[in-house]
Amino acid sequence: TVYPQMGVEMILLAFIVVILGGMGSISGSVIAAFVIGIAQSLLTLWMNPQRVAIAIFGIMIVVLIMRPRGFFGREGVLE
Repeated sequence: TVYPQMGVEMILLAFIVVILGGMGSISGSVIAAFVIGIAQSLLTLWMNPQRVAIAIFGIMIVVLIMRPRGFFGREGVLE
């Protein structure tokens, strides 16, 4: 069966990966996907799985505070 909420978690993870990797950087997105995947797996060992998404958003916020363009964001992509 198909539900309207199907895929919402995957879309949010894809959004986080693209933002953390840097807009316009494919290699940055690949590295961010590995980082988020490993973080998600490790956090599931120590946290309630329902709260892992909150921790992933926290990781995104911390990275964007330290590096506003993401891991490999390029100058002038959004301008």
